[in-house]
Amino acid sequence: MKSSIICFIVLCITVMIPLQVRGQISWRAVGLQDSNITSLQVTRNGKMLACVDSRQLYLSADTGQSWTPIPSPALMILLCALDTAGTLYAGDPDAINAGLQRSTDSGAHWTVLADSGTIGCYSLGAGPDGTLFATFADGEGVLSKTLFRSTDRGTTWQKDSVGFGISFLNTNMSGLYTFTGKDSVFVIGMDGLYRSIDNGVTWARQDSGLPVSVILSVTAGNGGNIFLSGNYIGRVGGVWRSTDEGESWNKCDTAGLPAFADFIQLASDSHDAVYGILEGTLADGVYRSSDGGHSWNIVPAGLPDAVSQNILVSGPGGTIFCGTRLGIYRSEETTTSVHGTNRFPSGVILFHNYPNPFNPSTLLSFTLPDRRRVKLQIFNMLGALTATLIDAETDPGSHTVRWSPGILPNGVYFYRFSAGAFSSTGKMVYLK
Repeated sequence: MKSSIICFIVLCITVMIPLQVRGQISWRAVGLQDSNITSLQVTRNGKMLACVDSRQLYLSADTGQSWTPIPSPALMILLCALDTAGTLYAGDPDAINAGLQRSTDSGAHWTVLADSGTIGCYSLGAGPDGTLFATFADGEGVLSKTLFRSTDRGTTWQKDSVGFGISFLNTNMSGLYTFTGKDSVFVIGMDGLYRSIDNGVTWARQDSGLPVSVILSVTAGNGGNIFLSGNYIGRVGGVWRSTDEGESWNKCDTAGLPAFADFIQLASDSHDAVYGILEGTLADGVYRSSDGGHSWNIVPAGLPDAVSQNILVSGPGGTIFCGTRLGIYRSEETTTSVHGTNRFPSGVILFHNYPNPFNPSTLLSFTLPDRRRVKLQIFNMLGALTATLIDAETDPGSHTVRWSPGILPNGVYFYRFSAGAFSSTGKMVYLK
């Protein structure tokens, strides 16, 4: 018995990093080369809208394979949006009585939308169902910006019921609004993060426990993770992750990142990996985490030396698009999506528990390529079985299990995971 316990502890101490099956990632040019991309939008059905030098709009109906220039409104286009129906929006915060315009015929005609304000449009976000969110000056000056929403593509507007101001942080707005797979919308306000679960009718603060002074970007992955980047006044910030729609937040690790890393924009792909652009960097400034923010890796070469510092957007099929001063680039990877399709990875993916160390609970996540018998157990330092979290046939796809030690003593614990022929063991630390 004693020898078996020693063998188990040795196995745990010498545990290999859990397997993560994913392909190599690189960047590939997809259009508008040698153009300064100042705004970029991608819909869930593959339509794309890009703006060059804040003046000329381009459309793509095939996820960037081909681009067509379209007539553009007489604006300095600092904001643009595109919904799945193909409705185009262009905004300018400095335009007088014409801050937001709409086109339903690929730019052939533009209409100034009602209630677009005498100062202009300060933020713009189009939801997957066509709901439009925008911020206008409400008559009390440019610092009094109020959120409005429209369910008829900008013909009529409803002022939000909370009255919070909206931060004008990203000129392409891709990091200001995010829409989750649970019909929620998140928006960055001037005083924090807000969430609506009724399509913008009501809003609630969703940043409890966040110590940051300024939230820079928020993004939602298909697997339920919400990531945001933020900083403190005069200090470098970081990335935080929520697995419960923003009810609670945990700071992500910085393993693999350079010192004093500060992400100014985030984007999530359909595999729930998160990408970020570091402030003040060029082609070497895009990093990726595929394990919930535990570790980061620089995305391999392929981008030009002039990455625009605030254009990183999610696309369909697990792709990420990066707008640069020399064109648009798309991430390439071989991992297949496990969300919303019948296609699954070719192997088992087991993620490190998160958070770690933890108190009062931690999450263990894994993905299966097919139906398998899964066993997930927890052991203490002496090798004694503490808990069995799963011991059953489990369907393919992504799964997350929460473990709460409760009255157990703090210290080191080990999880042992098996799924068919695959097995792995990991260490975690419980701190009371």
